[in-house]
Formats: sequence, structure tokens, C-alpha cells
Amino acid sequence: SITAIVAGVLAQASVSIAAMQAWTPFFNVAGYCSPFDLSIISLLFTAVGIQTTWRENFGAASGTTEKSEGVGGGGTQLSWRSLQQWSRGLLQSLRSDRSIIPLGSVQALYEASMYIFVFMWTPALEQANGGAAVSLGLVFACFMTACTAGSQLFRYLSTPSINTKTLSSAAILRLVCLAALVSQGIVFMFPYSVWTVLLSFLTFEASVGVYYPSMGTLKAEIVPESHRATIYNLFRVPLNLLVIGALLAKLEVAEAFGVTSLLLVLALALSLRISPTANPVSSATRLPLLRAGQKAT
Repeated sequence: SITAIVAGVLAQASVSIAAMQAWTPFFNVAGYCSPFDLSIISLLFTAVGIQTTWRENFGAASGTTEKSEGVGGGGTQLSWRSLQQWSRGLLQSLRSDRSIIPLGSVQALYEASMYIFVFMWTPALEQANGGAAVSLGLVFACFMTACTAGSQLFRYLSTPSINTKTLSSAAILRLVCLAALVSQGIVFMFPYSVWTVLLSFLTFEASVGVYYPSMGTLKAEIVPESHRATIYNLFRVPLNLLVIGALLAKLEVAEAFGVTSLLLVLALALSLRISPTANPVSSATRLPLLRAGQKAT
């Protein structure tokens, strides 16, 4: 999170140093290209660090495969019986805990609104600012600060040693959906007030900071580990369809945030169907979830 904040400030500073210049008809430097030029340097250092310090992870052989003989000779394929058993286990998991489908639906709806926001916050601020340029790097740094504050708020709301009146992760998720709905709804109703739009966006980013650890905690409590990856991927399908549909529609600013508000209304309604579990995750599990919240958008 600190890295993201510093990156936003450096990006804005680099843009302000010099105006963009065309070296060739196809190659420009400085100005709005400066942050991308700086990112090349950062990526080169990252590549060197990975090459010199990381070891290859080859994984381990799976025990769910079996040898089979075919026309072309020996080979390895998934056991059909194992696949059937796995599929039945997946369906049984979805039936046994009625919170899984609402939880996955909330994830799809909330994150769809978040990704639409990622594409629309720049034109929204420029429109609210009367078409004038906006210091996007500084705004991004403010977003990351708000997101970090949100992750710390989750820690305060959910840690008994810090706050005696803690809330369950399900209750926190409902508050997240409500805060996000209010912030997006305000932008939908008042798209031409720059300070109103900016403060609403900061509120939404703070909700993102709370969302990731609360959603991560609930998924760790509710979704069975044996089918966790598959269930997560299933709910990414509607998420991606919603975002692609919104982008293909080429919505205006107010229309886009009207759509995100509707998605968040549905997310809030479905969050009411998520029951707090009797198996809270340990503090050792919460720490990486908090860090995940700090790294969000």
C-alpha cells in the first residue's frame, strides 16, 4: 500500500517535470508518458530481482491421475470415476451450505461494480471538473491511502483485543455493500460536483479496503477447501460478463454509476442471506487477509 501511494505521487511528479515531446511520429517521451517510462525501470529491477532470488516452483504430482493405454500408446488422464466423485462433492457442498451461492454472488456483483469504477473514475472526475485536467497521480495516491485506512478499519472492527464490540465478517460485509452503494449512488445523482465525486470515490476505496479481508475471511469460513478454487472460478464468470457488458455498452458517467448502484443494491440484498459461521478463522489466517485488503486496487 505504501508502495502504491508513493508510485502515485512519483507518477504525478514525473508528469509535471516536462511536457510531452514527439521524438518520431510513433514515439513520444515525457508528459503523460513519463509514468510509463518510469515503470519500465521499475519492471527491469523487478525482473532482475526475480531472476536472482526466486526458485522455480514445479509443484507436486497429483494423486488423482491414473495410467491408461490408448491407440497411440501409454498416457495419463483423469480418472472418470474420480471426476464423478469430485463433481458430486461440489454439488453437495453447494447444497449443504446455503451461504455459498449468496457469498459468491456478492463477490461477483461487488467486484463488477469495482472494476467498472476502475474504468470510469478518470472520465468521471474530468467531467465533474468541467473538462479540465485532473492530477490523476495524486488522486490515485489518495485512493490507495483510503484503501489502506479501510483495511485498518476492518482490523479494528474484527479484532477482540483491539475492540471489545467486534462485528462478524458477515455484518462487516453488509456495511461494506451499504457504504459502496451510498458512494456510487451519490456519484450517479451528483456527477458534476467535483468534490462530491472525489469524496464519494474515497469512500468507495475505503470500502474496498474493508471488503477484501472481510470477503477473504468469509470464504475461508464458508467455502470447503476441497472445492474452493472451482467455486471461486465459477463466480468469476458472471463478474467478467457484467464488466464486459458495461464496457461494450459505452455508458456515460451517470449511466455507468447507475449500473454500479444497481449491482450494489443486489449485493446488499444477497449479503443478508449470508449467515455468520461457527468456525471463525484464526488470527494467523487474518493477517494475510488484512494485507490483501491493503494491496487492493
